[in-house]
Amino acid sequence: MVSKRLSREAGHRRKFLTIIDDTPECERAVAYASKRAQSTSGTLVLLYVIVPDDFQHWLGVEKIMREEANATARAALDSYANKVRQKLGIEPEMVVREGKPTEEIPATLKFLPGKEVLLEGTADFRDADSAAVASPLAGRLFEIPGVTGVFFGYDFITVTKDGPDWQHLKPAILGAIMEHFMSGAPVMAKAGPAAETSQTGEFYDKADEELVITIKELLDTRVRPAVAQDGGDITFRGFENGTVFLHMKGACAGCPSSTATLKHGIQNLLRHFVPEVQQVEQVS
Repeated sequence: MVSKRLSREAGHRRKFLTIIDDTPECERAVAYASKRAQSTSGTLVLLYVIVPDDFQHWLGVEKIMREEANATARAALDSYANKVRQKLGIEPEMVVREGKPTEEIPATLKFLPGKEVLLEGTADFRDADSAAVASPLAGRLFEIPGVTGVFFGYDFITVTKDGPDWQHLKPAILGAIMEHFMSGAPVMAKAGPAAETSQTGEFYDKADEELVITIKELLDTRVRPAVAQDGGDITFRGFENGTVFLHMKGACAGCPSSTATLKHGIQNLLRHFVPEVQQVEQVS
């Protein structure tokens, strides 16, 4: 059974990501994220994203322009990092990547209503129609333009967006959550489908049952309580020819680094304790 340690309790250092750019809002974003990291004993991550299109078409000088772009990025990160050190005395992580800034913004955010959401299991909604039937709260959240997914855990709610910026969506989502709990309405409709269980749609050979039990125990005790801290869940789906198939939900499904988490974190853990495991793959 998954540990029900509350998402807000100690034991997991939260990371607060700020993308460094030349916009006027950047200074305020860094200040806010820094204070949040300090107040929660979390980590501040300063990320500078270099857009490769800016220099890839310049034949012959691409290397020079890339080096200049990296130098500019490091200078910008150092400048903000020094301000954070002087004002709050915390040491931020600094990261430089090539790509698009929008690719680094998570599609899913976690919300803490301050009370229990689901006593048992989890519930994952991917469309407005099923949400409206199964959950008054999920149905209410899907009425907000831009919301494409809702996930319930023990004491948290994660919402997935498509398109609109979180700056405009967050107030509407927080308002909908607060209004729902103040109304006294249930989270799940009695006539709606039950929350998804970890046994839904599993496949594996009966001869591998002992291995599967071990894999599930590792997921339940070492993986799922940790990812729940970030508003997600990872459930076992199957085991076949040395491959473990997992389903990532909530914040895990909308996180830009979910593939790295799956391959380098969970895969290495399972291969260490269960030699029969060769790789881990994600399934929908």
